[in-house]
Amino acid sequence: MRIFSFRYVILAFLGLSVIGTLITFYNYLCNGRKETNSPNSVQNKNYDIRKGSNKEDAKKSSDTTSDSGSSKASESFFNCFCIVTNLRKILQTSTNEDPLSCLFGMRSLSTMWVIFCHCIAFYCGALKGVDNIEIFNKWYGQFLLNAHSVITAFFLLGGFLNAFLFLSYYEKTNGKIPYVLYYLNRVIRISPLYMLVYGFSTYLYSYTGSGPLWPRYTINTLCRDTWWQNLFYITNLWSVYNQCLPWGWYVMVDMQLYIISPLFLVPLIKWPKLGYSLIITAILGGSLASYILTLQYNLGSGISSFGPKNQGFYSTVSQFWEYFDKLYAQPYTRISPYLIGFLLAHYVYKRRMNKTAKESKLTLLCGWIISTVLMGIFVFALYGRDVTTWDIAVYNGVKEIFFSCGFGWIVYVCVTGQAGILNTFLSWKYFAPLSRICFSAYLINFIIIIRYYFQADKLETPILLPLVYQMAHVFSLTFLFSFLISLIFEFPVARLFTSCVKSKTKMEKKD
Repeated sequence: MRIFSFRYVILAFLGLSVIGTLITFYNYLCNGRKETNSPNSVQNKNYDIRKGSNKEDAKKSSDTTSDSGSSKASESFFNCFCIVTNLRKILQTSTNEDPLSCLFGMRSLSTMWVIFCHCIAFYCGALKGVDNIEIFNKWYGQFLLNAHSVITAFFLLGGFLNAFLFLSYYEKTNGKIPYVLYYLNRVIRISPLYMLVYGFSTYLYSYTGSGPLWPRYTINTLCRDTWWQNLFYITNLWSVYNQCLPWGWYVMVDMQLYIISPLFLVPLIKWPKLGYSLIITAILGGSLASYILTLQYNLGSGISSFGPKNQGFYSTVSQFWEYFDKLYAQPYTRISPYLIGFLLAHYVYKRRMNKTAKESKLTLLCGWIISTVLMGIFVFALYGRDVTTWDIAVYNGVKEIFFSCGFGWIVYVCVTGQAGILNTFLSWKYFAPLSRICFSAYLINFIIIIRYYFQADKLETPILLPLVYQMAHVFSLTFLFSFLISLIFEFPVARLFTSCVKSKTKMEKKD
């Protein structure tokens, strides 16, 4: 019964998209006819033929005024689902020279890097003799082994944008933040798309392919039984083996950190010293938690310990899932980059308000050196060493802070226009459409990768060509389906919510 209900939801969105597109097209044709029939010569001719007809037309139009309100409301509703209108909004490249436009490039490239890492991880798991691949024992192989932690960049960017927009709105409304709307906007932004992917994985995924490893179930019972954990954004509190969408941990943690954001942002605005104290205390607390838990459970540091001189791939992966449950997917370890994003946003915002001059060349040089050193420590700290649990505990305790500070410097110089050619590249206007479908791409890329390997009938050979083919397959399908999902589901819901908020605001102003 539920499978048919979910199908009806999909069909409803498709139907609304068709109706909305047809109505928009009809209005376009009608407006075109009105413009064709409205020259002054035609109006004067009609007036001469039937004197006083303008008055009669005015009377007719006044009779239909009461109907126009409901007509416009229905047209506005269906226009939210119009494929043509949503297509224009997705593909819009105009950024109005916004200094924050560099974040489009950062978000797009970070998403592509995450998908690349997922492809590499699954490819290694399907290889013959993966433990004998020498690249993972080379210095440049450390970029791959530590690539999974690039998700830290998303938390820093998320914290930065959340704080910057909160600060701007707080200033604009004199501190009158509508907190219900603040949270509701986030839920509407994330929940419909996430639950769509969740429902697809539960009821329809098993019908999309076949193969030696293809699941035999018709309904994923694990997903069906844990729906409430996902609905309330707490599924990361359970083991990865009891999660329907393990990669959804990022959505869970991001929402959890967003919920507690005002506890730090309001003091940061009203009582800066208290705000800074709370943020620094929370950052140090998260670092201490990582250190203690690593020692207590003898955790690793992700998959950075993998290599011919250390331990095998499958034992590393097994250890990684314990690390995933205890540290990787928990808010107390991800709060550091998120709050560092707060500090960065507060500084950038104040800098704009005070119209502070650009940094000197010496300051920029020192900043780049420190940023490079911090991110270098993040990548190579454990390379080529016989590490102990204490070494790993210290590394896990500080790596999020080091990476966030190093990456935060890049964000700072870009949003303040001091990064030169790097800022020009990241602000490339064609990153804007790509960044609008990044959330969809993150949610579905794992599904496409898993489907690819569930259909495989043999292990991969450690050569370049199969990896290139896999990546081309995954990237093309991921962004194609992300585009379609955003066009038909994500953007219509977001526009409908925005339209409702605007209508309510207009009614309150009239009252």
